Amino acid sequence: MKITVIGGGSWATAITKILCEGNVQIKWWMRSVEDAEHIKKHHHNREYLSSVEIHPSKVKPYTNLKEALRGTEWVVLAVPAAFVTDALKTLTINALDDKKIISAIKGSSFASKYGYYCWPVPCRRSGFGETILFDNCLAKHGFS
Repeated sequence: MKITVIGGGSWATAITKILCEGNVQIKWWMRSVEDAEHIKKHHHNREYLSSVEIHPSKVKPYTNLKEALRGTEWVVLAVPAAFVTDALKTLTINALDDKKIISAIKGSSFASKYGYYCWPVPCRRSGFGETILFDNCLAKHGFS
């Protein structure tokens, strides 16, 4: 299974660690070039949950979101609701059409240029792939 995790904070770090325990390949997108380089070299997030080891054979950090999305089936949105629009701003309106979106968004609502709204659970929007909650996804796909 190929997954893109969007977010570089403690929640995204925890999710990446949980997911990389399974049979997956993860492209982990974060804004900070320095943080991505640190993870590549030292196999942990220096800013968040720094004691958590990230498996380099399963997790590849990215700072280019389009590249991080290329070739993956699943996308985990693991950013605070207030920053979703900023995190996705480089994408075209149809960039996520063929993806299964997993919402691990912290916060109660957000709206992006995609016209996608959440209160407090994800809803479907024409053009998006399947959207489900993160905790439901773990059980459904063998990460219980």
